[in-house]
Amino acid sequence: MLQNRYDVQGNRTETQMPDGRTLRYLYYGSGHLQQINLGRDVISEFTRDHLHREVQRSQGRLDTRRMYDRTGRLTRKLTCKGMRGVVPETFIDREYAYSGQDELLKKRHSRQGVTDYFYDTTGRITACRNEAYLDSWQYDAAANLLDRRQGETAQAGAGSVVPFNRITSYRGLHYRYDEYGRVVEKRGRNGTQHYRWDAEHRLTEVAVIRGSTVRRYGYVYDAPGRRVEKHELDAEGKPYNRTTFLWDGMRLAQECRLGRSSSLYIYSDQGSHEPLARVDRAAPGEADEVLYYHTDVNGAPEEMTDGGGNIVWEAGYQVWGNLTHEKETRPVQQNLRFQGQYLDRETGLHYNLYRFYDPDIGKFISGDPISLRGGINLYAYAQNPLSWIDPLGLTGEWVNPKDINFSQRTISPHDYAEIMRNGGWDWDRSPLRVIDIDGQLVSYDNRRLDAALEAGLDKVKVIRIDPNAPHPDSSTGKTWLQKFRERFRDRRNIKAGGIVPDKGLNSRPERTSRGCK
Repeated sequence: MLQNRYDVQGNRTETQMPDGRTLRYLYYGSGHLQQINLGRDVISEFTRDHLHREVQRSQGRLDTRRMYDRTGRLTRKLTCKGMRGVVPETFIDREYAYSGQDELLKKRHSRQGVTDYFYDTTGRITACRNEAYLDSWQYDAAANLLDRRQGETAQAGAGSVVPFNRITSYRGLHYRYDEYGRVVEKRGRNGTQHYRWDAEHRLTEVAVIRGSTVRRYGYVYDAPGRRVEKHELDAEGKPYNRTTFLWDGMRLAQECRLGRSSSLYIYSDQGSHEPLARVDRAAPGEADEVLYYHTDVNGAPEEMTDGGGNIVWEAGYQVWGNLTHEKETRPVQQNLRFQGQYLDRETGLHYNLYRFYDPDIGKFISGDPISLRGGINLYAYAQNPLSWIDPLGLTGEWVNPKDINFSQRTISPHDYAEIMRNGGWDWDRSPLRVIDIDGQLVSYDNRRLDAALEAGLDKVKVIRIDPNAPHPDSSTGKTWLQKFRERFRDRRNIKAGGIVPDKGLNSRPERTSRGCK
């Protein structure tokens, strides 16, 4: 069981693991993360500019500098190796260029070369080109990938619609679904996989068939639906080769293999799913080894280094999450992929908390557990995996407003409720922007949430915000999480009853002419 402590500003200051180890978090006076320690050892230290943006972090012998354009977009991550008093040596250099619509157009990576990305008018990625990887995609109206041979164009009326958004054939892979819309079979050149589901639509068993060899794997979940164990099954159905998982809210905190070796996961900030470091322990009582993640602009790990700044793992990605290459200098088995995803190497699927994601088709293999509240396409991942994330497998969902908390105690008057009551509110243009704080959704758009409750709506469209993404207010350069905390401590909240708790308020705010927006 994890135990957490917080300061008066709602910042987490300490996490005690079940094995006795303690993570400690230090903050600047502004409330922004400055340092993470494991026991007495510094894991990472963060330097920030006058806008409180992260501009440098330490990772063992490596330091990574971050640079931004005038609108707050990340344009460069420069990782250098060196010691104090010594001219630093460039280790990894990443540069990013964007369109006017904030689409990633070009990435320059010192170890992987230049990658170009192309989009259609709706913002869907249509092609990707670099030295090791060339591909293009076409979609139906519901954003499903259309099957075609390389170089061909999908024609209307010839496979240009995916019935029920269930892809049954794509580039040599064939899928079969059950009556609940869950994939029960996947066939391809590398063999066949059979999937078994429970009454809660959770994947509980997979049979992987390659030639005459059949291997079976089982998965176990806790009450909130988080996977807490995976194992292999023998011929009699008995589990062995277990891996267990410990969770910190909705983030993976630790995995233990065979009951001995373990990996502790550390993330770049509160509420973030971007990995910062992994602490490996070969056996109970043995010394820890800290390994550091170096991520792409979307938070997917591209390299892992040891404390001396040596690469122990590196990989390149196709657009939808498969790897173009993977290399280890020693066995470390790095399984994190897109934010919130964990690769199951036995199946190639990515465990994505509430669902499993298949990078072969860029889709989930079961419907959205919140049904149509998540959108009309129950299998869709994020619209653009280069810049969008879905750490819970629930992006773009519709949520009961009663399940969302407010981020302030007062609001200014509004007339939104009548518009919503009459069905005139455009939720696609004006959804609620929410952040997930330890499993609780907190809204940034308090007047809209208040209006939805007044109008008696049973669902509202929400967009989950990446806590570490830059806030669009370019005059501050702060992240979304920082802006939420700033709002919690707003003087109007303090005057009306005190600092808003870290998980927000369930009670509706008071309307006042001097209230927050």
